[in-house]
This record gives sequence, C-alpha cells and structure tokens, in this order.
Amino acid sequence: MSNPKRRIAVIDASASDFLLLCEYLNLEVPGRYGCLHFPDFATFTAKLATMATAPDIVLLDCELPDGSGLENLRHALEMLPLTPVIGMSEQMLSSVEHEALDLGASHFLAKDDLTPRRLAHIIAVADAGERRVRNLVERAHFDSLTGLANRNVLKDRIGHALERCQRSKESVALLLIDLDDFKRVNDSFGHDVGDAYLREISKSLRGAVRESDTVARLGGDEFAILLEGLRHSEQAIQIAVKLLDLTNTPMKLGDFSVQPGMSIGISLFQPESSRFSAEWLQKAADVALYRAKETGKNRYFVYTDEMDQQIVRNLDLDRAIRQALQKKELVLHYQPIVSPGSFNIVAFEALLRWQHPQRGLIGPAEFLPALEKLGFMYQVGNFVLREGLRQFGRWQSILDESIVLHINVSAAQLSHSGFADMVRAELEAAGVRPGRLVLELTETVLFEGTPRLQNEFAELEGIGVRFVIDDFGTGYGSYDYLKHFPIHGIKIDKHFVDAIGHNQIDCAIVRSIIGLASELNFDVTAEGIETPQQLKKLCELGRPNMQGFLFHRPQSAMAVEQLASERWPARSAIGLAASGVEAAG
Repeated sequence: MSNPKRRIAVIDASASDFLLLCEYLNLEVPGRYGCLHFPDFATFTAKLATMATAPDIVLLDCELPDGSGLENLRHALEMLPLTPVIGMSEQMLSSVEHEALDLGASHFLAKDDLTPRRLAHIIAVADAGERRVRNLVERAHFDSLTGLANRNVLKDRIGHALERCQRSKESVALLLIDLDDFKRVNDSFGHDVGDAYLREISKSLRGAVRESDTVARLGGDEFAILLEGLRHSEQAIQIAVKLLDLTNTPMKLGDFSVQPGMSIGISLFQPESSRFSAEWLQKAADVALYRAKETGKNRYFVYTDEMDQQIVRNLDLDRAIRQALQKKELVLHYQPIVSPGSFNIVAFEALLRWQHPQRGLIGPAEFLPALEKLGFMYQVGNFVLREGLRQFGRWQSILDESIVLHINVSAAQLSHSGFADMVRAELEAAGVRPGRLVLELTETVLFEGTPRLQNEFAELEGIGVRFVIDDFGTGYGSYDYLKHFPIHGIKIDKHFVDAIGHNQIDCAIVRSIIGLASELNFDVTAEGIETPQQLKKLCELGRPNMQGFLFHRPQSAMAVEQLASERWPARSAIGLAASGVEAAG
C-alpha cells in the first residue's frame, strides 16, 4: 500500500504563487505532497476547526500590506505547536525574516529566490523534523502497550472539551473504567496474557466510541473515555451499556479464554453546570466508579448531586496533602513485633502517619489512596526509608543487636531503576548494618516484578537485606512468588487472624502458612492481633511472631525510646493471663 500524501497548507493571497509552489513540488517530488490553498488566515483557522487532523506543514505569507503577517504566524504556532510553520516573503533579506525565525518559524522562504529543488529540500527537512517531534511526543503522551492516550493527554483534552462545551452548549461526559479482577488474569495465565487482555480491551473501548472521542489508559487496568458534543446525557449511559455488553462474551487470547468484566463511573458536564471544573469532573467520575465497584462490579454508576459532599471532601483532601508534603506533616510511628515464646520485641515496623494540624494523627487508610493518585508515592516511600533508617540508626545503642527494622516498599519506588543503589546509600548514611533491614513487599509489588527488579533484589540480598511478603495469602500468586524472589519471611494478613476463632477454613490456611514457613526456614508473623482469644488460637496453630494492639500500638519515635529505657514492659500482659498463654522466661 502506498503512503498517503503529506498535506501542506499554503496561506497566501496570491493564487498564482500557490499554483507555482504546487508545480515546483510536483516536478521535484511528484505525488508526495497534497497542497491546500487558503487566501487568508481567517479562512485557514475556520477550516482548521473542522479538520479531523491538522496539516503536516504550513506555509504562511508573513509580508502582508496591513502588517498582520507576523501576528498570523504567532497564532499559527500557538494553534499547531507540533506542526512546522514555514514563513514566506516576496524577496530575499526581507525585514520580517529574522522576526519570523525568532518567533519560531522552522524555516523561511523568499519567493523570488525559489527553485523546485530548494523548495523540495526545505519541505523535506521540515517534514522529517515534524515526524521526529511527533514520535517523541507520542512516546511521551501515549501508552506504549496499548497506543492509547495517557493521563496527561486526557487532562489536557478535558480542559479543552469544557471550553468548547460552554461555547457549543453541548454536554461532555467522562467515563472512568476499572477492569474487574484483572489481577486474577495475570496470576492465572501470566503477564503475557494479561498484556494481550489489556490490548484487546483497548481495541474494544476504541471501537465503541466515535473517532473524535478520547480513550486513555491511566495505568494498570484503569481506563478513561472522554465523550464530547453530547446532545443529551443519556448518550453517555448508552456508551456505558455498550461497553458492559462487551463483557457478555469471553475473549479468546491465544490458548486461553478470559471473561472480561469492568466497572464504570460516569460524570457529566453540561453548559449550565458552570461551577464544575476539569478537576471536579474527574473526581465525580472517580466517586461514581467507587460506588459501582462497591455495589457489585461489572456495572456503571452515574455521579449525582447527592454525592457532592464526598467530592468536596476528596478535593479538600488533595489540597491538604499537597500542603502536608510542603510542611513536612507526614511522620513515622513504629509498631513492635514480638516473639511467641517470651513476647520480647524482635522488630519494629515503620508506619506512615499524618500529623494534621487540626485533626490530629491520621492513619494511612485516609490518605494513601490520594497520595497514589497525586503521584507522590515514590517521594513518600523514599522518605519512609530514609527517615526510618535515620531514626533506627540513633536507637542502635539502646536496642538489642537482634532487633530489626521493617519498612514497606511501594510499587512506585520499584518502578525506578537504581532501587538497590538507593537502599545501600541510605543504609550507609544512617550507619545501619544491612542485616538489620527487612523490606516488606506486597503481592502487588511482586506482581510487577521484572528481570531488572529481580536483579536489584538479588543485589540487596547479597549484602544482607531481607525481604518479607506482606498480607501473604490474599492473592492468587502468593506461593509462586516464593520461587521467583529472594523471600526470607511472610506476614499472615489480618483477615485470616480475624477469622481464626470461628472459621475452620481460615484456621487451616493459617496452619498451612505457618507449616510452609517452617519447612522453608522462613520467619512468619501474624499481624492485627487484638484479642487474647486470637493469641491463644495462634499459639495452638504454630506460634508465629506476633504484631497487634494486644501487644503494642504504633508509637512515636520518642515513645519507642522511652519504651527501650524501660526494657520493653509488655503491654501484652493485659489479657495474657485471660488467654491462658504464659510468656516464657
């Protein structure tokens, strides 16, 4: 198939000059370019608004009798920042040439010094530069796996859509889409099938909407669709129903068949809704998506005015978190982990808290999701590592040599190369021996594992750093991760601890996890222990290390130092007698 012609827009009052340019190009590079003539800049801008895609190159006469040529050039560069704009004048050494180049024209032509070869050469150079720029822009603004727009492009297009909406008096809708149980697909069939699934879903989303609508991948299994020019809000619901119809038929992916599922949150912007902003539109769709997942998945939910208060809270939270980062209001508290025999402290886990100036100490469940959405997890994760090691370094003189520090690692930290080098540098700066650091990894983090990441883990294991899987048993690939990563311990999720008193299946799972850890010579810790009954049952099931409010709540660094000076008086003594478990030694 031959390549389509590259389109050149020529903005010039002289029709004869336009025809001459076309003749020159056809003589030198026949069939490569198609030229469009616009007698003035107003005609060009009016036509541009109706074009599906912008022209590839613009030639613009900058020497007009009324002096508007340079102003037209400025506007053209603003409207088409990725398109090369070539300025023109009648004669060489025109007074406008330097000004045009200073404004950003890619080249400048003098009509009385033009030959077919010279014109074709300048067009070719500009065209090649445009292609390189567009390739770079595509890599920066489009998702490499699916080819869809990314979050930055979506944000920009929402802003423009709302401006057009107010002029056209038509509505705009934003659909946020989250694939249901995507992790199960990856765990069951592997990452290659998971990637193929995302690509097929992307094609289906693209095929369900108009060419003028925007489909974006926001990351992982999250997508968005921006619908413009809607005559009535029901059109957005019709699209959502159309998308959900896609989930009725299994997707064939090579040798595997996957049953798709998706939850959809819808928010609407209508011309009379002047109080809405792009930020509000996205928050509203996010709240609606959460409600869709909360009410059963594989369904859509439309944002309503009754949900306003939740939107206000979310927007206020985002602003407050940005201020908290600037004012250093995020702090670390430390929760002890105790041994099953003596209930002596064997480790501390560093836990993030927000010391809010009005609300006091806030737990991570209230602000971690917002940190992730705002893109601050990398920055905050590194703060936790640095501050935790710094504080632990200060305690080494008053802590028993065997006590270690647990620090949670986020996927955002591991997505950056050089993680092992960063950890080594922080250990050295804090004066902490690598063998006293335990990094806690969730299954989400391990799920994103790559050869590069496995190599970095191996480097850290080589110097003595240990790794623990947090919330073990809650995912489908828990046991598989033990084979592919340098794991030294596992933590039993609080969900199982809560259920062991009345659910025989969860009792059996906990017993099997403790037995597996023993076989592999792993450390095992049960977290979230709050009652003497849970403690007694865990001791019957295998006596893992223990962490929970029954023993110690998370404490400030100052409180930990006080605790150390008192030689670890066991808060766990409260209720231990009632549990029938006695501390050894």
